[in-house]
Amino acid sequence: MIDAIAFEFRTGTQWAHLPEKYGYWRGVYNRLRMWALDGTWQRVFTTLEQWRGIATRYEKTATIYLAGLHIAGIFLWSAR
Repeated sequence: MIDAIAFEFRTGTQWAHLPEKYGYWRGVYNRLRMWALDGTWQRVFTTLEQWRGIATRYEKTATIYLAGLHIAGIFLWSAR
């Protein structure tokens, strides 16, 4: 799910052109809308702002920045 959203934002393609490996595009799009409406994304971004390197985007390449997001996500998920 998160990979599909990242793919869409990274490439800028339309939701209907989402590769099949991510599932049916309408399901991904509806899940994203549902998360946006219930405040999930706001809580995620608020929590990630505590990670200084991610909030200020110190990393120069997208690959390293994405790796930092993954590491932060692992730490935040395991802290639950």
